[in-house]
Amino acid sequence: MLSQEAAEVIIDDMITDSTILNFEVLENAPAKINEFSGFRLVSTFKNSDGLKYKTVYYGFINGEYFYSIYYTASQRYYFDKDIKTFEDVFNSFRLIKMT
Repeated sequence: MLSQEAAEVIIDDMITDSTILNFEVLENAPAKINEFSGFRLVSTFKNSDGLKYKTVYYGFINGEYFYSIYYTASQRYYFDKDIKTFEDVFNSFRLIKMT
């Protein structure tokens, strides 16, 4: 499976999740995750209380494993407040070999 195909699986999963309402994809693009080719999804949705959330979701496939890291927060305040911290964590991501 290609990374972009994996992104479509993630989107389909979110669309069919009954707790996610008004799901909208704002961005679906290829991305580099360390040295790996993957994808970056940016989306919004509402919960059952009508609160709007925003998500940044990175994913990639390496061998038989799928890796992902994502950040979801209330779009109104917390998303913008903490996105830099998430991006710092994302940029520090590394796969290490276990011996």
